[in-house]
Amino acid sequence: MEKTINIPCENIELDGLFHHVSDKKAAVISHPHPLYGGNMENTVVEVITEELIKNGYSTLRFNFRQVNTQGSDNDSIKDLKAAMLFLEDKGFKNNILLAGYSYGSWVNSTAISQGLIVSDSIMVSPPIAFMDYKNIKTPPGKGLVVTGTNDEIAPPELVQEKVKEWHAALKFETIKGCDHFYGGYFQELKKIISDYLK
Repeated sequence: MEKTINIPCENIELDGLFHHVSDKKAAVISHPHPLYGGNMENTVVEVITEELIKNGYSTLRFNFRQVNTQGSDNDSIKDLKAAMLFLEDKGFKNNILLAGYSYGSWVNSTAISQGLIVSDSIMVSPPIAFMDYKNIKTPPGKGLVVTGTNDEIAPPELVQEKVKEWHAALKFETIKGCDHFYGGYFQELKKIISDYLK
């Protein structure tokens, strides 16, 4: 069961939900843009979290400070690093997977490009048509990237182009007919994530 926790970050505390499954591997899950209603209780975030738990990961999802109308995109990167530190303090230092949906994928990949070390990554609908990806040059060494064929915020052709540019061992998957919100396609998303984790 997920437990409500507070994550220290600079002079504030972030709201989080932590589910302990394993002492060996854990995941942080980042949510969509707060200015458009995104938070840790987003349905796609819950789907990602559920699949990680099923596959033996302890999970931490949390709210960026912008959920409470504080901060900026740069602060979201600080918030993510605070969430990672929370797990490191619990002993997961060298085995943390980073997962993100939409804006959360942008925050994650930006932090990785700035030197954040992760064991693996899952990017669901990275918002390449919406956010600036020009300075994101260094993806994780491996990972999963998923988008829908009807996703206008993460168009598959732009996402695939970025994956090729990164020259990393990233697995790229598309869901036919799916848009940015995954309505009616949660089972397909679950299967792709679960197959990747196995």
